[in-house]
Amino acid sequence: EPDSNVNISYDGLGYGASNNSDELIFNTNTVDGISIVCFNEYPVDTSLESIWSDGEWSKGIPNAQMSAVIDADYNTTALSGNMEAKDLTVESGKTLDFDSGTTNNVIVHGDLTINGTFIIGDNEALVMPNNSSNVTGNITKKEKSTDRNDLYDITYWSSPVISLDAQISNVFPGVNLNRIFYYDQSKSQATAPSEPGYWDVWQLASGDMIAGKGYAAEGIDSSVHSIEFTGVPNNGDISVDVVYQDPGNDFNLIGNPYPSAIDIGEFLTVNTNLYPKVHLWTHNTQINAQGEFDVDDYATINKAGDGIAACGGCPIPDRYIGSGQGFFVETTTNNGDGKVEFDNSMRVDEPNDQFFKASISKSKKSFSETSKNNKIWLNLTTDKGGFNQILIAFQKGFSNNGIDKGYDVLKFSGSSNPLQFYSLENQSVSTEPLNFYCKR
Repeated sequence: EPDSNVNISYDGLGYGASNNSDELIFNTNTVDGISIVCFNEYPVDTSLESIWSDGEWSKGIPNAQMSAVIDADYNTTALSGNMEAKDLTVESGKTLDFDSGTTNNVIVHGDLTINGTFIIGDNEALVMPNNSSNVTGNITKKEKSTDRNDLYDITYWSSPVISLDAQISNVFPGVNLNRIFYYDQSKSQATAPSEPGYWDVWQLASGDMIAGKGYAAEGIDSSVHSIEFTGVPNNGDISVDVVYQDPGNDFNLIGNPYPSAIDIGEFLTVNTNLYPKVHLWTHNTQINAQGEFDVDDYATINKAGDGIAACGGCPIPDRYIGSGQGFFVETTTNNGDGKVEFDNSMRVDEPNDQFFKASISKSKKSFSETSKNNKIWLNLTTDKGGFNQILIAFQKGFSNNGIDKGYDVLKFSGSSNPLQFYSLENQSVSTEPLNFYCKR
């Protein structure tokens, strides 16, 4: 006769014999040689929830299978590392402070509920891999520009939250509201500054910041510009309208909509209606006497996530674009429904410290940290300060001649820079992958 009342514990990861109180109680009987199992009791299992209180976790450090509850103020340090949880709840009156100058991330695989205060620093991030996760409550995401040349120096921003507090006037207090712009390619078909209406693409911005849209703003003075975004963190699928008119009138200023870094290679793979490259503004060159910036001051990244710098001594961008960062993309004639798409698959648990604006980025990566196998960066310089850079990448599967879309990338070229690299196609390029088995 089979045993009855067999006690088996359940820990969420497997089954095992136990004498603790969190038990599943089975009654087993055999009828005509067939075992029949009946559940007598199924108690609520709270073992997969760890509560932060009195300076410690109630059931150990949470992880992807264990939810976390912040029931006392939590202040991260460099030694804290990432915080990872299945679901995360910040209780009313409590503060989760991830603003300590680290590159630590908060990773939430399930739902995020903020009844208290959740602060995320400039280089820290909130990463949510699941598109369907529910988000309730506000965060405050802090962002800083890099060093600025002067008052008129422009930074490209994008909001990682949505709320009334994300209105232009709230995000940029003290900034001249007549010097905050968005870019609307539909306002002009001119292709040269001398043509009427050329500058009409820059429109004054007001009202709410739209998720995924890029904005250009001056600062308050010549110092680093610090701003705060407060609202519900953007999460999941986000669509942004883009415009294509004709070649030369196909640029759109968009931006990272999340409070975490995104993988630009993944972004360009999803959005096949874009030329597979992005341009990041650095403003290495001082504004001239006519109030004009230099188009050569854009760094470029291709679909492979490889980049070139805008100037000698400027950082080489990598594939991860930080939160709050605006950037330019170029649409194609295959424009689909006139939108680009963001989703959580593009978000990464990587340092959120690459934000371009000036001759340095927030990330202090050295050339050796940025460089990769089978790639060579060539610089062309003069004793008068002239500079240009090309990346030559040796990779299998590419053509010996011709343009490989997504890898051979045209760069912005300004009239002030006479130094250019040219491919065999006689076009000014920034990256030029070569086949392993051929020589050029």
